[in-house]
Amino acid sequence: MKKTYSLPERIRNRKHFLLAAHNGRKFVAKGMIVQVIQNKYPEKKRVGFTTTKKLGCAVVRNRVRRRLREICRLMFTGVPVGYDYVFIGRQATIDRPFDMLQKDAKYIVAQIMQMMAEKEKKEQGRKLFHSDVDCLAKTDEISESLPDNLIADAQSGE
Repeated sequence: MKKTYSLPERIRNRKHFLLAAHNGRKFVAKGMIVQVIQNKYPEKKRVGFTTTKKLGCAVVRNRVRRRLREICRLMFTGVPVGYDYVFIGRQATIDRPFDMLQKDAKYIVAQIMQMMAEKEKKEQGRKLFHSDVDCLAKTDEISESLPDNLIADAQSGE
């Protein structure tokens, strides 16, 4: 039996597309552009598809969106949840072979995963830094609560 993948929840509101365009991270390949921005739903990933009138008439734009939807359905199953992904069709998307579009998508997924790994690494560093600061603060609190004669004995080496 053939495995089927469904699309995640769709972005349909203009405000969310603009948010991704202005504040999101952009990943570019020859066949498509993908904008990524963190959404307010940590357990959902949402996708949106857009094309401009520069690409051609409605028939061409709809064909580009259908191709992007299929690429998303096949290739973007492993990307992290909690983010919005906006796919933008380019002129090359119109007649680029589908296997090349899949390679473009694989390249973009790799870039997204690398960005997420760097972000996670940075978060880990922040957590370690804050835990060190907390330890220092606790050490100061403990030393303040000790009697003065005990601290003087420790400093003199007795």
